[in-house]
Amino acid sequence: GNDRFSRYEIIDELIPQGIYFQNIVATAPSTLMSQSSIMTSQPPINLSRTNIDFNFDKSYFPTLATILKKEGYNVYGTTHYAEGRKLMKNIVFPLEKKNLPKGVKNDDNWTSKNVNDVFKKLLKDKLKEPFFLLLNYNNEEETQSYLKETIKTLKKTGLYENSLFIFCPDHGWNDNTKKKIIKRHDYILTDSNIFIHCFIKYPNCIKKNINTMVSSLDITPTILDILNIPNQGFRFKGKSLLQFIQGKETYDKKIFRTDIRYVFQKERAVSLRTDKYKYIHRFDPDEKIKEEFYNIINDSNEKNNLLNSNNLDNYTQKQIFSFREELKNQEKELIKYHENYINYKFNKEINKILKNKEKLKIIILGSAEKLFLKMIVNSINKTIKNYELDIISNEKLLKENINL
Repeated sequence: GNDRFSRYEIIDELIPQGIYFQNIVATAPSTLMSQSSIMTSQPPINLSRTNIDFNFDKSYFPTLATILKKEGYNVYGTTHYAEGRKLMKNIVFPLEKKNLPKGVKNDDNWTSKNVNDVFKKLLKDKLKEPFFLLLNYNNEEETQSYLKETIKTLKKTGLYENSLFIFCPDHGWNDNTKKKIIKRHDYILTDSNIFIHCFIKYPNCIKKNINTMVSSLDITPTILDILNIPNQGFRFKGKSLLQFIQGKETYDKKIFRTDIRYVFQKERAVSLRTDKYKYIHRFDPDEKIKEEFYNIINDSNEKNNLLNSNNLDNYTQKQIFSFREELKNQEKELIKYHENYINYKFNKEINKILKNKEKLKIIILGSAEKLFLKMIVNSINKTIKNYELDIISNEKLLKENINL
């Protein structure tokens, strides 16, 4: 499309038919982080420490798919890229080989045509009702035509009118005409890259355009609320928007966070966005511009970093201080969260091997952030009274020529 969200034109045809959220802040500008966050209603930085060790804990984090499956829904999940299907196998439940059309393999990246072919085969084989179907298309020139075909097919079969239908990207797309950036899209925090839109339609729903800023964390709780599935202690960080849609309550979230990378990764960055300001902090020590602060009302294209000015008024200086303090507090909570989670996992696993052992020999192989190692050691101290610990770094492994 041609608007700031690179929105597909087909959305204009859908808007009058249901509920349209114009300003949803995505929790991440990358597919793995954003999709897993939407499906779990968890900030992506809660779900893993790095992308390398992303191993989704289905026993700790319920997902939209697992909840619906428990409620008796048949779940059919697709995502266009192969790595995502592997990493998110416990989040979106990739299709079995029997569900795939000839020539389409789970080990391959899929084009939008592939996704459309998968959809057509599922319909031909007759989806078992009730069902939850996730179709994740790639962003290509041909995608819009396949989306139109999909919606046309849904209408023809009656599924469009009788189902809860949601049309939503997982993140935006950077508009380089407004701010020249040469890095990958998953390292960009411009509004065009972190804002998404969402269309929701279900039988007898009201027709409404909503301009209020909300979070992509709210999508899964809203779906479950529309389906009358109660929150059974799901640990969601978002909230259902159904009462807000119906005009029965206000939306009170004021600060929206978007993360680049996981908590112990390089090139990590955070955006804090309100209806007026945006604060960006980059943690990578090699990054030249560590902080950015924009008045979005006066500078929607984000070209004037106010932190470069020496003549800021007192009010703006107070706002900058407030955002810095907010991030500092959020980071403290984040570290505490991961400490508690690591302790929980350590307790769960270590109890399996502690039986009848008076003393435990623990060896940690490989390199990790010092803070991460400290968390692990703290968990060991809390759990085990008598142990011997040795931490062997990558360099030491190489020197000692240990064969892993």
